[in-house]
Amino acid sequence: MASNPPKPIRIWLTPPGPDSWKVIFLLDELGLNYEVKSFSFEDVKEKPFIDVNPNGRVPAIEDLNTDLTLWESGAILQYLAEAYDGTAHRA
Repeated sequence: MASNPPKPIRIWLTPPGPDSWKVIFLLDELGLNYEVKSFSFEDVKEKPFIDVNPNGRVPAIEDLNTDLTLWESGAILQYLAEAYDGTAHRA
């Protein structure tokens, strides 16, 4: 089972995009603490989100436990599995 970090992982998303929900599902499956920063799609190219992801695309996460900011759902899923799932196998 996952090792739950002391600080919540912040996920930025604009509903109802499917890629954001993939990340939410994995966070739930791993039992991790997280907080959702939901905002309007019209604001993806505006501050404060472009300070998190200059590309202005969702989802993005900020892991306050490791000071890592990451975007692109595939990269986020891989990171979460490797960092927090004790059963994940590394290549």
